[in-house]
Amino acid sequence: MNAPPKVLFIGLDAASPHLVLDWARKGLMPNLRSLQESGSWGFTKNAPGIYTGSLWPSVFTGTTPGRHGCYYNEQIRPGTYDVADFLGTEIRKEPFWNALSRAGKRVCIFDIPKTPLSRELNGLQIVDWGTHDADYLPCSWPTTLIDELQTKYGASPFRRCDWVMQKSDPERTLRRDLLWRVEAKANIAEELLKRDSWDVFMMAWGESHCVGHQCWHVHDASHPKHSPELRREMGDPIQDVYVALDQAVGRVLRHAGPETVV
Repeated sequence: MNAPPKVLFIGLDAASPHLVLDWARKGLMPNLRSLQESGSWGFTKNAPGIYTGSLWPSVFTGTTPGRHGCYYNEQIRPGTYDVADFLGTEIRKEPFWNALSRAGKRVCIFDIPKTPLSRELNGLQIVDWGTHDADYLPCSWPTTLIDELQTKYGASPFRRCDWVMQKSDPERTLRRDLLWRVEAKANIAEELLKRDSWDVFMMAWGESHCVGHQCWHVHDASHPKHSPELRREMGDPIQDVYVALDQAVGRVLRHAGPETVV
């Protein structure tokens, strides 16, 4: 059996810290509560006026938007007045896992948002299997890995949650798809964790981002689009997804040993 990862990073993309803390305190998210009680925690604050998508490039490059170049998902092309999508391949600083890879460390990177694909990585990487507002079609290093995993576990039922909301019965459809995706990602993560003794294993769930965007009006009774009837019929989809995420986090945490930094 492979040794537990030395460093385990788990991201819940755009999860509301206030909901997480409240539901952890109430016992609905026991795994995150356990992490909170056994480790250090605090709040971070984004720079004002910067698109939230610039946060992830700051996380994986260790630099500010002024250095990595991502301020928004659409930006003016330098030297022109043209506006175009800003993709991970345009980030001016490399991800820290490239440096770890060159130093001989074994790394596994799974669905960290806004990342470019690092080829020749000393390990594995999956890009945009199930991120919020995926920039790319799902891809991986090695290149055959993504087809292998999608054959075994399935492909994400959607690439962008905005598209789901154009269907009939969108809130229920999105909740169903998100809960499936949380489970599928946990299954994939457990397989990847067992494949090697990782120096760094890094993954993120985007479902907290999608459900917050599209279903806040169901959760929040003060929202102008809130429907008490819909809430009675389907419950709280945000709570459903957050509870499922906590359970998935618990599954991943079970692969961490006492020396793992989480």
